Amino acid sequence: RENDVGKDVYFATTLYIHPTNLCELSCPMCSFYAKPGWKTAWMLTPEMIETKIRDNLDKDINEIHVVGGLWRECNLDYYQDVFTRIKNIDPNLHIKALTPVEYDFLSRIHGITIEEVFEKMMSWGLGSLPGGGAEILVEEIRKKIAPGKITSDEYLNVHRIAHKLGLKSNITMLYGHIEDDEHIITHLDKLRCLQDETKGFQAFVPLKYHIENNALGKRQNRLKPKDIERIYPVSRL
Repeated sequence: RENDVGKDVYFATTLYIHPTNLCELSCPMCSFYAKPGWKTAWMLTPEMIETKIRDNLDKDINEIHVVGGLWRECNLDYYQDVFTRIKNIDPNLHIKALTPVEYDFLSRIHGITIEEVFEKMMSWGLGSLPGGGAEILVEEIRKKIAPGKITSDEYLNVHRIAHKLGLKSNITMLYGHIEDDEHIITHLDKLRCLQDETKGFQAFVPLKYHIENNALGKRQNRLKPKDIERIYPVSRL
């Protein structure tokens, strides 16, 4: 670690913004999504997001983290409005926004390339990408826990495109559901290979799967809990 980055440690004071939990997908491992008419559903307007940010400026935030469901009202016009408002509040606020799944969705609903989506978002203030949506980058597992999401290769390629355009990103791994140890190693190896290629990842975050309020969690006989004290040191290698 010292050979790569020295002794410096970086952190951000982050405000999380979730524009909506409405989503066209219904992933079995997800406790976040909602459908129209559900009491749990929400949709924030750009004005509401601006108000939320202004209400939290006293906390010395320096980064806005934006992720949400796949919903057609959250299109490029919506994000142009949101990002512009953020930069009007404070040009120094860093915008870390949207997962590869969301960028692929925007590309498809607007009929443009992912590169073009990034170029538009960057012109409005996008600074980097969060790491969500990776789950486990092995198709036999991914198809069971997140059917309908882009494939492992497509997911990694969105990060590759971002890195080539000068955008840094984070990357995650959801563990402790139905995956085996070999799937974790495959996932880590894919991330390591892309990092060797692009040097574009800023952080890797192992995320522990939680069983509450999702379909997969109700099938506990299928789950394969993992030892956190092994996951983290192996990941650091």
